[in-house]
Amino acid sequence: MNLRLPRNVILLLLSSLFWTACKSSPDRFVGRGFYYWKTNVTISEYENRYMDSLKTDRFYLRFFDVDAEGKKVSPKAIINLGKGLPRQPIVPVVFITPAGLNAMSWKELEFYARNIATLVEQKAKEAGIVPAELQIDCDWTQKNKDLYFELLNKLKQQAYFKDKLLSVTIRLHQVKYLAAAGIPPADKGLLMVYNIDNLRNVKVENSILNTQSAKSYLETVGSYPLPLDIALPIFQWTLLFESDQLKGILRDVSSTDLQNDLQIEKTGEFTYKVKDDHSLKGYTLKKGQLLRLEESHIERVKEISKYLAQRIKGDSLNLLLYHCDSLNFKNYKTNELEKVFSSFD
Repeated sequence: MNLRLPRNVILLLLSSLFWTACKSSPDRFVGRGFYYWKTNVTISEYENRYMDSLKTDRFYLRFFDVDAEGKKVSPKAIINLGKGLPRQPIVPVVFITPAGLNAMSWKELEFYARNIATLVEQKAKEAGIVPAELQIDCDWTQKNKDLYFELLNKLKQQAYFKDKLLSVTIRLHQVKYLAAAGIPPADKGLLMVYNIDNLRNVKVENSILNTQSAKSYLETVGSYPLPLDIALPIFQWTLLFESDQLKGILRDVSSTDLQNDLQIEKTGEFTYKVKDDHSLKGYTLKKGQLLRLEESHIERVKEISKYLAQRIKGDSLNLLLYHCDSLNFKNYKTNELEKVFSSFD
């Protein structure tokens, strides 16, 4: 007997199958956050509203650096908490400089770990927070990885660290050259997808974010052994060169500043030449010096976010933007950054 179902019943069945298929692959949870990398911490109402409009649910705040003068390791640039704090939960970040790590001795790792934990706890209490996650930011090398990994183990043994998630930053070269870099003993990694090419090379177009260079490092990112969060750039700077050598980073000099300065001549799409000695926003410029404007172009940020969204595994991750600053926010419409965040959903 030829049994034909009514068209509305067929559509209902197809719809049911469609929703069942969708529910069998739940949407990925994507936490949204920003980094903050200033010593004097004051979050303006504008910055808070901007982050609220993007449904930001976490805030990674650098507490202090661990640096060294000679062989003496000590905390530097410890944050001063101002009147304005973010409305989002705070994740404390400790930055260990290359000099700071290299000056550490094996026999004193317990001492360094204890002091780091004590200072993090002290600053967290001042901020009135009990963080669920702590992050260590360090660009380790093949030569000092064993020392760094043991420091991480010592930190995990500290009372203040024991009941918290420990995350560490991961550079692109540490993903590509995994065998040489090793896997840090942490709960998760934060992949820093910026500052990719050599900023000291006068011939580089944009050291902050070159999508072609980034992709060459990220071909195997999906198989990285630790769960990964992602950090993408939304900042700019101007690099100053003299005789092809990097002389400084002009962090608050924009394209408008360069174009409006009559003593600066545009020589390329992102490059400029100083025509005569003068001062710009407190920086001393000399005749003949070169300037290279580097920006985090939104189209590049969106392109690399889509690329990563297809390769990063797992049903949850955090996507951070570097960094929270009203000057950065004014360069990006929130609907454009919404596209970056939602590309990982």
